[in-house]
Amino acid sequence: MIGLNFKDVNHVFHVHRLHLKLQEVFTFFLHEADKLWPETTWVVTSVFRNDGGVHNHYRGIDLVPEDRDLDKMKTMEDRVNAAFDYGKEGLKVCPDIHHGTAPHNHLQARDSTRRKEKARV
Repeated sequence: MIGLNFKDVNHVFHVHRLHLKLQEVFTFFLHEADKLWPETTWVVTSVFRNDGGVHNHYRGIDLVPEDRDLDKMKTMEDRVNAAFDYGKEGLKVCPDIHHGTAPHNHLQARDSTRRKEKARV
């Protein structure tokens, strides 16, 4: 069974506040990761940040596999984006893993984020 850790204990207190659409994406992410790598532990590295971005509104969460495996991150990026439409032209639910300070899976959602009907990964 997949493991889930938190880089900072404060992240634990913010996860329950995630936007409802992001909760759906996050649940999908964990379910898919568990099917592919049940022995892998994923680390939540960011939930809430007071920076004016999606994290500030509980519409963003960042994760990395404990082993920092880039292939796992890329696979999850592809699976999430195949399954969900962000709801705004040119933006993805899971942007490229190579952004920010280090590779990671950034999940984001908004009210118009929807599960793609045809894509069942």
